[in-house]
Amino acid sequence: MSQFAEATGAQGRSMPRVDAVQKVLGATRYTADAPALPGLLHAAWVGSQVARGRIRGANLDSVGRMPGVSMVLTHLTMPRLAPPPEAGKPAWFGENTAPMQDDRVHYLGQPIAVVLAATPEQADHAARALRVTFEAEPPVLGLDGPAAMPELFSDTKLQVTRGAVAAGLANSPVRIEETYDTVANHHAPIELPSAVAAWTGDRLDLWVTSRGVVQMRTVVSHAFGLPDEHVVIRCPFVGGAFGAKGWLFDHALLTAAASRVAGRPVRLVLTREQMFESQGRRAIARQMVALGASREGTLGALRHDSMTQTSEIAMFAEKCGAVTPHLYAVPALQVSHRVSPANVSSPTPMRGPGEAPGSFAVEVAMDELAVKLGMDPVELRRRNLPRDGDPASGKPWTSFNLDECWRRGTEMFGWAARDGRPGVTRDGEELVGLGCATAAYPADRRKASAAAALLRDGTVEVRIASHDAGHGTYTALTILAAQTLEIAPDRVKVLLGSTEFPPATVSGGSTTLASTGPAVIAACQALQSRLAALTAAADPLRNDWVGLLRRDGLDRIEASAQTDAGTAEETHGVYSFGAHFVEVRVHPVLCRVRVTRYAGVFDVGRVLAPVQARSQIVGGVVFGLGMALMEHGMHDASGRLATTDLGSYHVPSCADAPARFDVDFIDQPDTRFNPMGTRGVGEIASFGTGAAIANAVFHACGKRVRQLPITAETLL
Repeated sequence: MSQFAEATGAQGRSMPRVDAVQKVLGATRYTADAPALPGLLHAAWVGSQVARGRIRGANLDSVGRMPGVSMVLTHLTMPRLAPPPEAGKPAWFGENTAPMQDDRVHYLGQPIAVVLAATPEQADHAARALRVTFEAEPPVLGLDGPAAMPELFSDTKLQVTRGAVAAGLANSPVRIEETYDTVANHHAPIELPSAVAAWTGDRLDLWVTSRGVVQMRTVVSHAFGLPDEHVVIRCPFVGGAFGAKGWLFDHALLTAAASRVAGRPVRLVLTREQMFESQGRRAIARQMVALGASREGTLGALRHDSMTQTSEIAMFAEKCGAVTPHLYAVPALQVSHRVSPANVSSPTPMRGPGEAPGSFAVEVAMDELAVKLGMDPVELRRRNLPRDGDPASGKPWTSFNLDECWRRGTEMFGWAARDGRPGVTRDGEELVGLGCATAAYPADRRKASAAAALLRDGTVEVRIASHDAGHGTYTALTILAAQTLEIAPDRVKVLLGSTEFPPATVSGGSTTLASTGPAVIAACQALQSRLAALTAAADPLRNDWVGLLRRDGLDRIEASAQTDAGTAEETHGVYSFGAHFVEVRVHPVLCRVRVTRYAGVFDVGRVLAPVQARSQIVGGVVFGLGMALMEHGMHDASGRLATTDLGSYHVPSCADAPARFDVDFIDQPDTRFNPMGTRGVGEIASFGTGAAIANAVFHACGKRVRQLPITAETLL
C-alpha cells in the first residue's frame, strides 16, 4: 500500500473535489431529496402576521376539510416538548423556547400552525387559506429595546478591560472617536431548510439540513424525552450554509412532532421567505470605536463598544469586539458588548459572526486615524502589530506571520504606487481608490472521533459525523486518509453527516478540518496497527492486506480513534492572520461602486488543499463584498420583513466579483496548534473585507462611509 505516495504529495494537493462530478450531474441527494417513505405526508407551516401579541382563533374546521388535508397542528394540539437544555444559553438551539407551545407571538413569521396534506401543493394551498386572528401589541424593533450586558457568549469573553483607557485616550495627541453601523444580513444558501421525519415506535429517523447532527440529536432527544440512541439524524450533504443550519430551528422539531401525531412520515421544506423570517441572520449592530495614538502612530488606547440586536426568546450577542483585544499591541483597551431585545426572529452566527461587523468598525477607524496622522495605512498597521505575543493574554503566538502577509501583499498589489491623496486618481469617468485592512480569526480545535475500515475490494471507508457545507471536507479528509495509508485517493471513500457515525463537533467556526483531520489520521493509523497485528513479520500476506481479508474470510477490518480538543491556547495565542487589498471604482455621477481588483495574503498554517483553500478565500471576499455593497435585511414599522426573496434581498453575482483575484498563502505549518499544522480558512477572508472596500471608497472619492451597505444613497 505504498504505490501512491506521489499522488498524496503534489497531485493530492491539487486534486479536484471528490464530490464535484456528482454535484455537476445533479446526482447529489440533499435533505429534501430523502427517500419518499411509504405514507409520506407533506407539511406547510403558517407564520404569524403580527410581530407581537397573542393568537385568538383560526378557521381550523374549514381548512381541515380542504382536499388532501390530513390535519392542522396548532399550539392547542402540538405535543408538549421539553424546553431547550440550558434555557437562556445557545445550546445548539436557536431559541430558548420550543415551537408552538403557547399562544404567544414574539416575531412576525413565527410558525403558529402546521398543515399536513397528501401533496406539497395541497399543503401550501391549505396553509394560505388559514385565517388566524390575533390580539396584537406594539412591537419593539431596531435597537430601541432595554439593553442587557452579557458576560459570555459561546465561551467568548465579551467585557474586557486592560490598562487605563480613559487616561490613555485623554493623553493621546491624536484621537478619533466615531460610530459605525451595520444592518441585518440574511443567510442565502441555495438549499432551503428542510426536514423529513419518520417514527418507528419510540425511535425517530430525522433527515434535516444541519451542520451538526450530533449536537442536534442532543436537542431533539431532549425535546421528546428520548435517549440519544433512539434518535438518528442524517445530513450527508449540505447545500450551503454560511452560518445557517448550525443550530436547530423550529422546522426540525415541528416536522418530528407532526410525524409523531400523524403516525406517518412527514416532509417539510421552507420557502425562501420563511427562511429569511425564521432561520436566523446577522444581527443589526451599532459600534463606537475610539483610538488614541502618538504623532508617530503608536497606539496608546482603544475603546470598542457594541450594541447589537437580539430577540425576545434568545440572548444572542453578535460578538463584534471578540478579536479586538488580540489585534494590535495597544496598552490600554476596553471592549464592551450590549444586546437589545426586539420582536424579530433570533439572530445566529453568520460567516465571521461578530468578527465581520466588528472588523468593519475597527479597521475603518484605523484608516481614519492614518488619514489624521498623515500616515500610510499599511505602515500604521505594521507599526502596531503584536509581534511579541497575544496582547490579550501575554502568551506567545503558536505562529505569527502577519508582517510577512503585509510585505507580500503590498508587493503583489502594487501598493507603493498608490497616491495617498483621496479623489485624485481617475480612469475615464470613474474615480479609482485603493484600500486595505487586517484579517484575523481565532483558530480552534475540538474533540472528534472517526472510524476507518479496509474493505474486501481494497478500498478504505472513513466515517465521521461531520459535514461538508461546500468548503471541501470530503476532499480534505480523503487526502489525509490517503496520505496516512499511502494509497491512492480514489481508493478512499469518506462518509459524513449521520449520528450513526463516530461523533464530531458542529462544522463551523473554521474548526472543521482542524478538528476532524487529526481524528481521521488517528483512525487510519489505528487501522494500520490492527492490520499489522494480524500478521507475523514473515507472513507473505503482511503487505497484502486485501489478500489477508480474503484468506481469513473477512469482509472488513475496522479501527476507530478519538482525538481531544486542542490545548495550544493554554500556553499560546492561536490565531490566523491576513492582509486585504482592494481596488474600487466609483462613478461620481451615478454613485456606483465597483470592486475591480483584490489581493490578499493569509497565514493559516499548512495549506492542505490549495485549490479548495483559494476557493474559500475568494468566496469569503465575495461574501464580504455583499455585506459591504448590497445586502440589507429590512423590516417595516410593523415588524414585517420587506426583503423576503432574492429579488428584494440582493446578494453578489459573478458580475459583481472583482475581475482579478490574487491570493497567496504563507503556507507554514503550525504544529503547535495541531499535528497537521493546519488552521481554519473558511471565515478569515470575511474579516476586514468590508472595511477594505469602505477605505478604498474613501480613497477614491474622499467621502468617509461609516455604515454598511455602501449604496448610491450613502454617497450622495
